[in-house]
Amino acid sequence: MALAAGDVGAGEGPLRARHLPGEPEAAPTRLADWYLLMARASPGESDRFGLAAYAALENVRVLLPSRDPYTEESTFELHMRPVFEAAADAALPGGAKGDQAAAITKAQQIVEASRQAEIESSFGNECIPRAPPIRPSALRRGEIILYPVLLEHRVELLYAVGGGDDAFHRLAPNSRFNRDDVAAMVDRLRDAARNSFENVDSDDWRTPSRDLYDILIAPLEAKAAFGPRRPW
Repeated sequence: MALAAGDVGAGEGPLRARHLPGEPEAAPTRLADWYLLMARASPGESDRFGLAAYAALENVRVLLPSRDPYTEESTFELHMRPVFEAAADAALPGGAKGDQAAAITKAQQIVEASRQAEIESSFGNECIPRAPPIRPSALRRGEIILYPVLLEHRVELLYAVGGGDDAFHRLAPNSRFNRDDVAAMVDRLRDAARNSFENVDSDDWRTPSRDLYDILIAPLEAKAAFGPRRPW
């Protein structure tokens, strides 16, 4: 309640006293949620608690139901997505501090785990075999794999190019946009696509399409096999 009211200081002490010492034994399936609360209550340690939340979630993820038993909401959307986002945010250092190669590899693994968890949550764990890790060396020359990482305060793009080194790379973070901005563009594009079935002359899709292209694809144009081009 203190955190919801914006009183970070009042929330940190009770969380540390109540949840962290005994919670793993008491309710391991909720441990990731408590670590996320600690990340909010302790901004100076948010990265540590974000990664701890991810580790706690991975230990129990296959045991979680696809729907929250109380609200019937998607367990992935309600409990998992915030953990994956916090962990990816923590794994990617701001600027050039630390070991960039290790940070990018860790973030890519978190994003892959998030994709796998979302699919498993939708179709059931027993229906979806675990996908093998993606290796840049498996890409053909000219192929690119792109991971857009949509965070609260920025958009990150991780990528690998076939025929180059066996590594993932990171473009400079885009702080002009965040996850909510991109989600709004996707919603506008989806609405425009629906409208186009009723009005074939409508070109409402152009603006949100161009906006998404400029944020997610244009920064990698020079590295793509087709080179820079504008599809509109």
